[in-house]
Amino acid sequence: MMRPDAQPSLLLPFGYDLLVGTVAILSLVLLVIAIIRLVNGQDLGGATRAVWAAVILFIPTLGPLVFLMATRTPPPVSTPASRESPPSK
Repeated sequence: MMRPDAQPSLLLPFGYDLLVGTVAILSLVLLVIAIIRLVNGQDLGGATRAVWAAVILFIPTLGPLVFLMATRTPPPVSTPASRESPPSK
């Protein structure tokens, strides 16, 4: 709630502040998730891990997003049970 004597921001309305804050929090969450997955990743070698760390840290928002998309594991493919035909006589 604004004080009666307070002036509204002349630069940006409150909605923009809320949007920028939300994007910043989401970006920070992506960064933390990407770093945790990078540290816990068993399938990455030392040089690959260093390159991904640089990408995650130096390209904000897009770096963690690309890392998480590139290293995701595909869902297991379920195959239907094979139907064996009865032996022919």
